[in-house]
Amino acid sequence: LNKLKELDMSLCENLEILPTGVDLQSLERLSFTECPRLKSFPYISRNISVLELSKAAIEEFLLNLPLKNLVELSMWSIKSEKLRGRDQPLKPLMDMLSPSL
Repeated sequence: LNKLKELDMSLCENLEILPTGVDLQSLERLSFTECPRLKSFPYISRNISVLELSKAAIEEFLLNLPLKNLVELSMWSIKSEKLRGRDQPLKPLMDMLSPSL
């Protein structure tokens, strides 16, 4: 799996977590659209340029999420109050876009 570029797990209704220890170092695009039970995921590739987490139950946004190559982030209809209520959950991304925000 270390050469996998795109992983689309959309519509995986029973997916709650991703297994750890999977080598996804080349992964550039990751989609979990409409995975209503997905609460968290482990560290992912630093090469991620597109991340889609829409309609998921994500409870925490990884603080160590590698954002250097991220150009598209989709997080609409997130069900978690924990994530929505958190102060600046996307601060690293906001800093990258505009240090004055």
